[in-house]
Amino acid sequence: MNGAQMLPAALGGAAAAFVAFGVYEAVKPYAWDRINLTGPSGYIAQAVNMLPGTVNTTADLTNFAEKSLGLATIGGLAFLASSKKKGLGLIDAKLAQGAVSLASVIYAVNFLGEMQTYNLGNVFSNLAKGKIGNARTAFGQNLQGTRLGMAPQNMLTNNMGMHHPVGGAHNMAGAHNYSMGASMNNKFFGAHNQLQTANTSAMQRGTGRSAFFGTKGLGASRVNLF
Repeated sequence: MNGAQMLPAALGGAAAAFVAFGVYEAVKPYAWDRINLTGPSGYIAQAVNMLPGTVNTTADLTNFAEKSLGLATIGGLAFLASSKKKGLGLIDAKLAQGAVSLASVIYAVNFLGEMQTYNLGNVFSNLAKGKIGNARTAFGQNLQGTRLGMAPQNMLTNNMGMHHPVGGAHNMAGAHNYSMGASMNNKFFGAHNQLQTANTSAMQRGTGRSAFFGTKGLGASRVNLF
């Protein structure tokens, strides 16, 4: 491939793409910004903020949506300027199509360099500059952060539901009280049973004098009630 032959054609398409960018930026304040569709407080940002995600993913989704809207607007303007049947027919259709194609590439490159999620913007920016070591370091930090976020202790801390069963262990105090009650009951009934056993032994030996209906003694072989 002869780069000297390819570059002039690419320069023409790139120039047309930058003209398209300029036209869009000139139209945007009077179109999408005026109806509050784009911008930090626009409808696109409000809709993305309603989705679950982090601050970085929200920013990336908003950026992606607005760049998509910009590319669609450039495509519409290019069609309007190049079409002879339905448009103005001011520029060549192939030139307009090339400008839209290059605009999509430029938007994609800018988006990758601006990504905040997992710091991927820095990764792609370092790759584009040939700083492979810096890109590898940034990517390794992303993996390390992901592992730390998935660590068991972090999952236990982040998930409050994991702590709830621990609270159930506090109910062991109830088991402790129950065991104390059971112990006291055993002591009470044990002492009562011992008292009954002692009284029965005394009655059998006949050594006690209870004066029960005037009796002088209660033995195992003789009982005088009168």
